[in-house]
Amino acid sequence: MPPVRTRPNTRASRKRRESIGTPARGKGKRCKQSIPVPPPPPRGPPQDQPLLPYVSEEEIPSSSTLDPNTTLELVGQIQATGTPSRPVRSSTATRHLANLKLEADRLLHRSLAPSTQQAYSAALNKFHNFLVEFHFHPFWPVPVTQLLHYIGHLSLQNMSYRTVSLYLNAIAYKHKIHGLQDTTKCFVVTKTLEGLRRSAGVTKDIHIPISYELFCRITHSQPNVCRSAYESALLSAAFTITYYGLLRVSETIALQRSDITIVHHSLCQIIIQSPKRTR
Repeated sequence: MPPVRTRPNTRASRKRRESIGTPARGKGKRCKQSIPVPPPPPRGPPQDQPLLPYVSEEEIPSSSTLDPNTTLELVGQIQATGTPSRPVRSSTATRHLANLKLEADRLLHRSLAPSTQQAYSAALNKFHNFLVEFHFHPFWPVPVTQLLHYIGHLSLQNMSYRTVSLYLNAIAYKHKIHGLQDTTKCFVVTKTLEGLRRSAGVTKDIHIPISYELFCRITHSQPNVCRSAYESALLSAAFTITYYGLLRVSETIALQRSDITIVHHSLCQIIIQSPKRTR
């Protein structure tokens, strides 16, 4: 049997709430509690902030008298609309980029020696003349068929292997400098060059070293071929310095009077000025 629930004494609880100060409430009703409301803030600006100067409507110019180029001091200037992710490139940055491009082009141009530039230019002109002569259209990169015909054309003109290789190197350089595929390194082209080298065979060197007997014959024959004794003595002295000094022809020709010092009647000192070293 379930326990009997007893109802609390409502009178005692009501008296207890009255003694504590809690307002009594009726059955099924909630009592309203008074919540303290803070006083409203005082009107007007606070005392610690300075007052802005008062501007009357008469002091503000109207739209009819306002210059469009004039900016009022009361408002800030609004920035012009534009794409925020794409800043405008300044003229200074453009000039700097132009200088960098010029410097890069100059360094690329200096990568080849002047003699190599002249040789490559002559080789490209010769290849252009070949295309015009046989009515070939100038394609870049050059087709392999045109390269094979060009090698055959040079071989029929009795060009050496080294000359043909130089002409092809000029074409290869133009391919690489423009970022094109180098067709001169094709297997068929390299094998054709190898066949040209083998067909030429070993060339005999026509240059022989000058022996002492040959040197004596050259110096003793100068009076017979020269027009004056001064010219004969001048050439004999040049040959003697070149032979005993082991000099090149360019080094002998570049000698100046200040480079020769007479130490004794049978001894002289010669300073050879070379672009790579001084001996």
